Amino acid sequence: MKRTVAVILCMILLLPLLGCELKREKSWQEKVDSIEVGMTIEDLFDLMGEPDADMGSGTTLLMYILPDQHVTVVHVNNDYTQEGHPLAVMDKPVVLSYEDFKEHYRHYPDDPNAWWNAE
Repeated sequence: MKRTVAVILCMILLLPLLGCELKREKSWQEKVDSIEVGMTIEDLFDLMGEPDADMGSGTTLLMYILPDQHVTVVHVNNDYTQEGHPLAVMDKPVVLSYEDFKEHYRHYPDDPNAWWNAE
């Protein structure tokens, strides 16, 4: 009888833990997939962290170097449809391999001679 009561008591005490969904860290792919057009730059930074480089020249292009030799570039500009015209994501970003990135931008993302890495 004591054993049965102890088991029931343990189950009651563990019940709240079973109801809680454990928060897991999103994968980089899930993070990139959840970037939406109109998302403010603050929301982008909350999701992705600080960018690895600002590649813009007259516009803001934020580069994120991702694991597994992948890169994404996020186009950010003032959103005049929102009050205060915050910086917001303008296009849904795509993920590029290092090779595709180099083909488009003529440098690898971590190339120290690329204009976004020049000091």
